[in-house]
Amino acid sequence: MEATITVDKVSTQRWEREDVLKLAHHFHKLEKGQYHRATCFEMSDNDVISFKAISSINSIKICMALEKRDKKSNISFCPYIEVNTNEKYRFCLTPSISRPKRSDYFSSAIVPGVFKEMIWNNWDKLEMNKIDDLFHCQNIPDRGNNGVDQDYLVRVNFFWLSDDVIQLIQQIKSTTRKITLYPGVDMNKVEQKHMISFTPVLGFTHDEGAHNVDRMGVIESTDTETLIEYSTPCPPTCP
Repeated sequence: MEATITVDKVSTQRWEREDVLKLAHHFHKLEKGQYHRATCFEMSDNDVISFKAISSINSIKICMALEKRDKKSNISFCPYIEVNTNEKYRFCLTPSISRPKRSDYFSSAIVPGVFKEMIWNNWDKLEMNKIDDLFHCQNIPDRGNNGVDQDYLVRVNFFWLSDDVIQLIQQIKSTTRKITLYPGVDMNKVEQKHMISFTPVLGFTHDEGAHNVDRMGVIESTDTETLIEYSTPCPPTCP
């Protein structure tokens, strides 16, 4: 696991201003002469305790942010979870290049499709030069002076969760001992120029096994982890 990242060190503005062609580098680290891609981002144990203590949640965002990239030996994409109640809480997520073996998941009673496709197959195997495109899409503004729709490129800044998903998180967080963000790719959206194809997946690992919750594919479970695979990118679709 990488060194713990603090909120003060990460910057959403740095994410917004970074050159398009440089984004992919922030997801990789150089170790023993080889580049390794981030496989997940984990909340610290203390922050998980603080997250569980929040009684009423109004909104949850998964925010894109970058740490200053001083060395190739560090992964500098450092997302954080922003929770709004009457106050605003930010929980930073620390990058990791490790992941449980496939056999650990395939031996479970349920093998989530999100792991088989969006993460293991799509994210892990995606060519490095295509990562930049995952976070951009064409947006259509108001018609120009000539009455023609004019596309322009937008970069996603955060993903927001619906009220239904937040309600489900409220139900399962009491038994949660670990919170992980997995990067995923929805290949059905890659060729759609007006859609963001990067798809973050939130994993909630439980003390007493995953809750048996199924809401039209929004949540999937293994024996130990509940996976939330639905969120909305902003832009292009903002709350």
